[in-house]
Amino acid sequence: MDRKIILIGQDRVGQTKITTLLQQCELSDFEYLHFSSIYKAKAAISECSPCLVLMHVKNTDKVVDFSGYIQENHARIPIILIMTTDRRTTQTLMEKGVHHLMHPEHVNQVSLMHVVLAAIEQKRVENELRSRDAILQAVNYAAEVFLSRLDWESRINDVLARLGIATSSDRVYIYRNDMRQEIGLVPMLQAEWIATGIQPLKALSEASGNEYRGSGFQRWVEVLKRGGMIFGNVLDLPPEEQSHLLKMDVRSLVVVPIFTDQLWWGFIGYDQCCQDKNWSSIEVDALKTAAKILGAAIARQDAETRLTHLATHDYLTNLPNRMLLEDRFVLAVARAERSGKKFGIIAIDLDKFKLVNDAHGHPFGDKVLVEVAWRLSEAVRSSDTCARVGGDEFTVLAEGINNKKDLRRVMEKLTQSMKPEISINGKQVFLTASMGASIYPNHGTQMEQLMKASDIALYQVKDVYSGSKIFIDEQISWLKEITMLYDTAVATSNILDTKSLYQKIYEQVQESFPLDTFLLMEYDMQNETSKIAFVMEEGKPIKEWLGRTLAKSESGLIGWVIQQRKPFLSYDLTKDTLPVKSPSSEKPTRSWLGVPLIAKGKVVGGLSVQAFAPNVFNKNHQRLLESLAAQLANAVDNAQLAEKSQRQIERLKALHDIDLVINSSLDLRVTLNIILDQVIEKLQIDAAAILLLNPKSKLLEYTASRGFRTRTIEQYSLRIGEEPSGKTAMERHLVQALNLAEVDGDLAYTNMMQEENFISYYSVPLIAKGQVKGMLDIFNRTPLNPDQEWYNFLETLGGQAALAIDNTSLLEDLHRSNKELTLAYDTTLEGWSKALDMRDKETEGHTQRVIEMTLRIAQVLGIQEEELIHIRRGALLHDIGKMAIPDSILLKPGPLSDEEWVIMRLHPVYAYEMLYPIAYLRPALDIP
Repeated sequence: MDRKIILIGQDRVGQTKITTLLQQCELSDFEYLHFSSIYKAKAAISECSPCLVLMHVKNTDKVVDFSGYIQENHARIPIILIMTTDRRTTQTLMEKGVHHLMHPEHVNQVSLMHVVLAAIEQKRVENELRSRDAILQAVNYAAEVFLSRLDWESRINDVLARLGIATSSDRVYIYRNDMRQEIGLVPMLQAEWIATGIQPLKALSEASGNEYRGSGFQRWVEVLKRGGMIFGNVLDLPPEEQSHLLKMDVRSLVVVPIFTDQLWWGFIGYDQCCQDKNWSSIEVDALKTAAKILGAAIARQDAETRLTHLATHDYLTNLPNRMLLEDRFVLAVARAERSGKKFGIIAIDLDKFKLVNDAHGHPFGDKVLVEVAWRLSEAVRSSDTCARVGGDEFTVLAEGINNKKDLRRVMEKLTQSMKPEISINGKQVFLTASMGASIYPNHGTQMEQLMKASDIALYQVKDVYSGSKIFIDEQISWLKEITMLYDTAVATSNILDTKSLYQKIYEQVQESFPLDTFLLMEYDMQNETSKIAFVMEEGKPIKEWLGRTLAKSESGLIGWVIQQRKPFLSYDLTKDTLPVKSPSSEKPTRSWLGVPLIAKGKVVGGLSVQAFAPNVFNKNHQRLLESLAAQLANAVDNAQLAEKSQRQIERLKALHDIDLVINSSLDLRVTLNIILDQVIEKLQIDAAAILLLNPKSKLLEYTASRGFRTRTIEQYSLRIGEEPSGKTAMERHLVQALNLAEVDGDLAYTNMMQEENFISYYSVPLIAKGQVKGMLDIFNRTPLNPDQEWYNFLETLGGQAALAIDNTSLLEDLHRSNKELTLAYDTTLEGWSKALDMRDKETEGHTQRVIEMTLRIAQVLGIQEEELIHIRRGALLHDIGKMAIPDSILLKPGPLSDEEWVIMRLHPVYAYEMLYPIAYLRPALDIP
């Protein structure tokens, strides 16, 4: 505001000019503008923004109308009115926005100076507190929206509007950085809010799509990347920045960087277009908090998007997987029902793809699959879905189909896309594909029905390519085998639970083979280990073997079969030459037959049938078991993929549950305990603990734990760099000790791990916005052999824990700010009271005594605790009206005259006039 005082109405009180009084007192550095007309004064107020309006007008209605105008359009300007009124009129004027009312007879040099300075200072403090309140409320709202909703973008305009109104900005906007190869780093406008009459940035060519350097804003890149801010008046900025900003009508601004996971994502800006503004430190700090909250929301949404994509897309080709295909199928059915059109399901199987893998290797085959996936997805329309449902199997959901002719056209486009040779790393391959199709609802209304119909059509095509055979009497055994294979396929095709599938496989094999022992192994190609997934001996499970993981050197004959990818038959183990040593058992095995399980070119496990007698199995058994294995391998692979997808879904649900807890609980320990429950349940471990970093002591201190048999873990605090968790915190990556017996040297946890019988140990840093918040340590009493998916989920849970810690810290900071604001109010009131005591030396200490006596009486009367604070404030300010009493009366050594007593008894009225505009003090107003 300008240091100008506008006088409206008469310039005289009695024989004295008001402007003369103002110039004679300590207000000579102010500029005074006198207007006899309220109409002219309004125009001047809009132009110069004075710090005070002084009115000497007798018409009450005009004063009321003018006060309402000021309160609505210029609420930051205080009004002092010189007028003779009754109590009711005084109350009406105060409600309409008059800050102080002076009786004409009481206007003199001292009283006028006191009232003017007090009004300006009080309004300044009130405006500053009101601005801080508004900004904090807007930041609180932003925190609620951003931290509780994944679709925060749908509410961003509302958040920007609140921030704009709270900061009295004319324009608030968000820019995201976009790296373009042809021009460099470009800020792209994401959202904006503008005040009435302000031109939007999206309508200005200078405001979007221009590279920082070319636009003259290279300095901004350097400052914002470091976490600094750009703020101030435009004319104080470098010339190359001024030209662009002035074209956008910007006079002053604040630009705050937005970071997501330690990366500079973009910035949020606040523009003043109508006037210059000096931003206070309170406002700047609040705007920094808003930018941090927005960055956390963006990072959280990105993480959720990545996890959802991983769960619904094929890891190799990035095509939709079966789970997403099923979702698209449901939507396609709904659209078909509404439009009356049909859609097709096309099953695609690459011909002789195994030859590609055998000739060039699986890495080359994977690249071929990626190329095929790209060609197929390019051949279909954007409204269609091309999914990978198996190793070399794809499914296309083609919508808007009216008849078979339409579907044939789609299949022809898919066929044409496969004709050009595929060239990878200088090698060329030609591939063809067989296709079968079905139409909804002609061939079924359920996805499985349509997929089955498409598969039948597909294999009819493949039969044509491979020729046909006529069965004769001598081949009746072949027919029985084919029937058995068909029955097995039907029995196992729809089982996606590995435990049930393995049981069904055992039952089918048992019917056709004279076995005593049955063994099914799962194989992990990455770690080259085998796990005993199912084992039966004489119709009973061998529980002590079940689930055991064997290294390559420990897996015996079945391991050799898996590694060599070929079957092995021994008529008598005691006489035949064996490629590897066979493990001994209580009952010696004599006959042994094993085959690998190969699905889509990769080994997923192995099958073995054994008998205690020699010469039980022959070549026919070997051929039949190989045929069964070729068929069952896909069922095993599909079941494993289904369980993997289910685990991903459960883990997504766990992350969602953790999100709900983060958003609903303000108690950090409750949140951390729930996270630990999810860690133990979903990762299938025995115990877990969280240690948080104390920023003062730089120690990792115990905070929460689950699964421990003793309380020893609660005594631990580790230094940064100390093995093992302190080292994890310092190096910011996962530390693991798969087997405690194999670890060289002592760990900080060695004694505790020995006491708890822990063997395996992992430690994950909890990092939020680039800052280490603590450690997540997990323990297991048996050796762990996790896959990459397990590691990824562990690190994701660590990220969620770090986010919970960071969010709770942010909310605690906001609560602390609110408490400090309340304390500032009360401290200001106590300052007023002390100032009054210093002025009226006769009553020094009087206010404190009145407070103590009043509170004791209120407690005796049983007044509730929440009302005592208002009573205390009222007692604190009970003599505040004496500030308006002239010193000649208040400090008069002798008795007061009747006229002086009239003035003295007005101090409650003055108190009411002074305090009524402050809504914060109205509950306490009855006392003063």
